[in-house]
Amino acid sequence: MLTRIIIAVSITLFILTIIEVGYLFLYQPSSKEAARQNQVSRVSSSDINYSVLNYLNANKDILASSVVKSEYRGIVKEALGTPGIKGRLEYEKGLFISPVGGKSGSGIYMLFRKTDLEALKIYKKILGVNIPMIFSDLKPGDELIIEETIDLFADPSYNRLEIEIIKL
Repeated sequence: MLTRIIIAVSITLFILTIIEVGYLFLYQPSSKEAARQNQVSRVSSSDINYSVLNYLNANKDILASSVVKSEYRGIVKEALGTPGIKGRLEYEKGLFISPVGGKSGSGIYMLFRKTDLEALKIYKKILGVNIPMIFSDLKPGDELIIEETIDLFADPSYNRLEIEIIKL
């Protein structure tokens, strides 16, 4: 009787082990996919997951707030210290930044409207301490981190809640 119980338990454990191994082989993502899932990636605006925005839009009647915080890191190629117009956007100040170690010519304009200037803070990081600066202190060749907080529900003219530029 005890022998039959031991055999039944052994067979059950063996079958469960086979099922587990089969599951791992059949449903395990490829190593490339697993590496992609584990990797922290930087995305451009063309890579944004629009299904998240559609989800937010679908729930807009009950969603009270939606804030996005983005971080950019790059090298200043051009500092625009005087007002101007780029496309349809009228700006007071702006930067053209390219990725650190990026191709020449690649990069983005970070333009700051008059309404953004209240949220704009500029610092220079010295020994881990942020020392306040002014926009005219930013020069081509400076390495920056730009942290931007945007309220997705606010009027686009006033949706930037916080902009911090940190010169490294």
